[in-house]
Amino acid sequence: EDSKGRLWFGTGGGGLNMFVEKDNRFIRYVRTGSSKNEISGNYIRTVYEDSKNNIWIGTWGAGLNKFNIQTKTFIVYKSDPNNSNSLSHNTVMSIYEDSQEILWIATSGGGLNSVNSLTETFKHITLSDGLPNNVIYGILPDKSGNLWLSTNFGLACYNPETNIVRNYDERDGLQSNEFNQGAFCKGIDGRLYFGGVSGFNSF
Repeated sequence: EDSKGRLWFGTGGGGLNMFVEKDNRFIRYVRTGSSKNEISGNYIRTVYEDSKNNIWIGTWGAGLNKFNIQTKTFIVYKSDPNNSNSLSHNTVMSIYEDSQEILWIATSGGGLNSVNSLTETFKHITLSDGLPNNVIYGILPDKSGNLWLSTNFGLACYNPETNIVRNYDERDGLQSNEFNQGAFCKGIDGRLYFGGVSGFNSF
């Protein structure tokens, strides 16, 4: 649900859908290949509204989209092996905006990305920077500003100010080293929940 009360649905092949409650109908945004302003793909993994009311859409294999609902246009960001400032991977699993209005992008193979909103360039935090794995499913913040990341090989705590990563695995009490997509949530009391292949952890 966005700030205007509109409901957004990401589907597994049917593109992006917005529910218009007063008319009891859906508006569909699908890729047909007929326009450069279309959404980049129809397999949607995550939908997120930022503080400027842009709707961000993460796809499976087709990159990241920024949707302007006023102009009904999409800006597409994709991985470019010849551009180190591009999105690191074209499958986007989750999106989060922090209190500094920095957008964080979890990818399925390219680690964590941060977006510079002014230059629209991407910074990458990957296995070589200390992450336990480059497949990231979920991003949750704690009250100190750390970002907790569920991955395919444990849980990572990333400090954006220091760029320090601390990793946790089964030896620390994780349900498994493998987590799952869509299985993460922050409770109203600040408790974090991450689900994986053998249950879930909360802390």
